[in-house]
Amino acid sequence: MIVRLRNGAIGHVEQGARIAGDLWHRDFLFAKGRGAGNWESSSASLSIGFHLEVSETLRRQLPVASAIVKAKCHERLDKAIIVIRDAKLSDQDLLRYKVDPVEWFGSIEAALMVFSGGPGTETSAWLPLR
Repeated sequence: MIVRLRNGAIGHVEQGARIAGDLWHRDFLFAKGRGAGNWESSSASLSIGFHLEVSETLRRQLPVASAIVKAKCHERLDKAIIVIRDAKLSDQDLLRYKVDPVEWFGSIEAALMVFSGGPGTETSAWLPLR
């Protein structure tokens, strides 16, 4: 439901979606007269960029959606951890896949944030795009 609401609420996702009795986008192609026998083709687009009611609905739904995704993520991670533990991998096995955490996570800030929590803890933050 949240994805359907989002798709109908964000104009660039569904350009034919209706909102508040209008369309998110309306495109026009027309001829403009520049004098007798002098016509030019032209186009115009009108779009609604933001709708407060939909934004508020999405804001209220975000914690619900986040909790659902978080629960599914933990469930899948728990299964993956069991498989890894059952494989009884050695240090040598794991070190074959060693990576540079700054390169892997994109910045020193992101790497420090990721490694700041202990096992079983969750760490998240908004980081600027590179």
